Amino acid sequence: MPAMTDKPIQPWQRLHPEFKLNGLPIALEALEDVAYSLTKEGEAFEREYGEFLLDWLDQSEDIWVKTSGSTGAPKNWKVKKEHFLASARLTGEVFELFPGRRTLLGIPGSFIAGKMMFVRALVLGLDLLVVRPSKNPLKKTGGRFSFVAMTPYQLSHSLEDISRVETILVGGAPIAKSQVQQLDGHRGRVVASYGMTETLTHVALREVHPKFEPSFQALPGVHFTTDDRDCLCIQADYLGLESLQTEDLVELIDSEHFIWKGRLDRVINSGGIKLFPEQIEDKLDALIPYRYFIGSIEHNHLGRQVVLFIESEEVPVNLLEEIQNLADFEKAEKPKRIHWFSQFEELHSGKVDRLKTQNKTPDQVSELQIQ
Repeated sequence: MPAMTDKPIQPWQRLHPEFKLNGLPIALEALEDVAYSLTKEGEAFEREYGEFLLDWLDQSEDIWVKTSGSTGAPKNWKVKKEHFLASARLTGEVFELFPGRRTLLGIPGSFIAGKMMFVRALVLGLDLLVVRPSKNPLKKTGGRFSFVAMTPYQLSHSLEDISRVETILVGGAPIAKSQVQQLDGHRGRVVASYGMTETLTHVALREVHPKFEPSFQALPGVHFTTDDRDCLCIQADYLGLESLQTEDLVELIDSEHFIWKGRLDRVINSGGIKLFPEQIEDKLDALIPYRYFIGSIEHNHLGRQVVLFIESEEVPVNLLEEIQNLADFEKAEKPKRIHWFSQFEELHSGKVDRLKTQNKTPDQVSELQIQ
């Protein structure tokens, strides 16, 4: 490989002198060799990061990333590296990530969140420990961490170890009410994030522990509006975003605060009532130990009927009756049918492909007969 010292150093190639990878200081020239080795000899998750680092360290001003596919077909997105740098520095300011702070990376390199964790470490001089993505990335680690990014699924499976983390940033999916309740007694800080590939992770944050904030607050330099559908529109000059239109339904409080309701393309119109699957899922979370989601099927009288989709080898006996007895449900929100599968369809990011799963023939169906 050509030596990087033979080329002019670009802004994104200027590593902070205190940057460490897995506890070891690494200079710019050595990092390129490490990245190349990862692509050739590393495990699958290491190859992803090796490929990203090689792309990051080259002379190009841009880098291609892939959207998750959660809101449509995955697409390639061209991003300026200077925007990565701006996002990383802003996160460092917001979370006080000073040089030498120890951080953990246990999410896939295919996620924009994983890529950004690496960039933050390079730019801010963090000590980054990279582990194989798992449901509890903290389990086989030792010592304390200043900052860790997790999915809600990982948070639920890491409760015994999160006492070693000062700040946990949770993204990729909403945090359920039951998960917040499980944090009682935890001394650290847990923050929910709002963002997407196009915004290079979070542009708004919501603290859920120890203080619970119901609304998201914009990062400095970010402003929000809504369109005539009440869908969020994002302006973030530091990312070059003059007006990024989303399909997220929100209650806009002001230009810097909003309450997230759900995805427009998931709203269920049942008998003329608009229902938000994400809000129903939040109410069900403590009751269901399986992977699940709320969707709908066609219905002769209602138009669409709410259905609970569950991934399980077992038949959830009497679950529909238990749901009917929950007090904080509106009548229209309660699912009358369960479709369950031994395995959900998934997107390349590992998230559930709701549309494909709903269109599959279920392994079994359970229906509550209402008298």
